[in-house]
Amino acid sequence: MCLGIPGQVIGMVEGYGDQLALVDVAGEHRKVNIGMLPEETFARGD
Repeated sequence: MCLGIPGQVIGMVEGYGDQLALVDVAGEHRKVNIGMLPEETFARGD
């Protein structure tokens, strides 16, 4: 199951080929897999 939870990109996790983003979700920092998202670029603050 996938959930659509809003979060803010803090940065990218090194060593994963831009597949993992560090995201702030409700004050918690989480690693989020973005590999299945369409060809988009993500930047800090998105």
